[in-house]
Amino acid sequence: MERNMSGHFRSAFFYDSGAAGKPWSLDLGRYPMSGTDGMILKVFSAAAECGVDAILLSTTPSETPADHLVTIRDLADAYRYCNENKIDFLICVFTNDPVQPALLKQPPSFTRLIVWAQNTPGFDYLNIASASANFHQLVTVSNIQRDLLAHHPIFRKTTAILNFLTDDFIARQCTADAVPLSVAYIGALRASKGFQHLANVWPAIRNAVPGATLHVYGSPGLYSSFLQVGPEGVAETEFEKQILAPLGGTRSSASGLGVIFHGSVAAGTLHTAICQSQLVVVNPNMRSTGSLETFCVSALEASVVGKPVVGGKAGGLIEVVGHNKGGLLASTSTELESSIIRLLKDPELATRLGSQGKIRARRLFDSRIAIARWTSLLNNRPMPETGVQRDYPRDIRFYGRVLIRSIAPVPVIKFIKNLRLKLISANG
Repeated sequence: MERNMSGHFRSAFFYDSGAAGKPWSLDLGRYPMSGTDGMILKVFSAAAECGVDAILLSTTPSETPADHLVTIRDLADAYRYCNENKIDFLICVFTNDPVQPALLKQPPSFTRLIVWAQNTPGFDYLNIASASANFHQLVTVSNIQRDLLAHHPIFRKTTAILNFLTDDFIARQCTADAVPLSVAYIGALRASKGFQHLANVWPAIRNAVPGATLHVYGSPGLYSSFLQVGPEGVAETEFEKQILAPLGGTRSSASGLGVIFHGSVAAGTLHTAICQSQLVVVNPNMRSTGSLETFCVSALEASVVGKPVVGGKAGGLIEVVGHNKGGLLASTSTELESSIIRLLKDPELATRLGSQGKIRARRLFDSRIAIARWTSLLNNRPMPETGVQRDYPRDIRFYGRVLIRSIAPVPVIKFIKNLRLKLISANG
């Protein structure tokens, strides 16, 4: 298939708006949405403003119609549309849906996929993508996420473009004072976001710090409104039982321990909630066998207004928050408990870490850097030299992965990876 040689490139962003089953708008403050969905719309809007020839393909119409919006059925329909209209790149967020591998396995087409890895693809997907003529680039959302792929041939076709907050969000000031001993948890109420770890240790935190309150912002419906919640209206039935058990078993008993479930809220309400908290907890998952953050926009939202963040010491949180830089990161449930207690009992430490995090967030996650990199990618130009900022060194494990990639065939790499996961699982 002949590729575009004109130097003018056209792009389309795929947004599966129908998956959430809720109304949406390019006016991002209008409806609650996940960090991933919000980032799709932010990058599309910013790239278009920078002169990129781009359209947005969504599976449901926007509540606020605008130019360059096209409604399609699904990803396969979006790919068909792009090929028929000679659109060079289709940007889609990685999912485990079998449609993406199927498109990559098709005969070479005009349109190539730019796969946005808000979650990291599995090994078999990486094999398919790295060998496909219909694949252009894998975009990771943190440097750490990209470095973890250094063992695989896909590494040569990856680039890191960090998530960001828009200038208007960064310019916001807190509109409310922090309430002493107030903790905010931000994230979907699903096992993949780790709230179960916080629920398990909260009674001990409450015992150590009487009067502490936990405000929970998020619900299983943040990603889909089609999920069936349990009788308490907090989360899906089984997960609801799991997280309420250490809190007395009911929403009412949880309230008695200072835990208030607010559900998903609009951006303005969430901003106020962050301002009113003494600290913010995000995904506390800690083990590589669990679901880890590749970035965590919620952590960044807390950092830019000077709130210390607590989360799992793994994945993208090491880069976005940084242990003892913008908050405290935990490797165990005991560390999670002690970190929260420490910040609640030491407001000066909380203020210092929050201030450090605010400076870090504005320096490392500047939207202008990210959009310049997206613009270069979509115009098929070399990335800006100053585009990747990191404040952590690559360690010996990164160079070990590079060595493995250079000397071992892919099946051997897969064997080593599976063996490592089995050993981790066996050791608990």
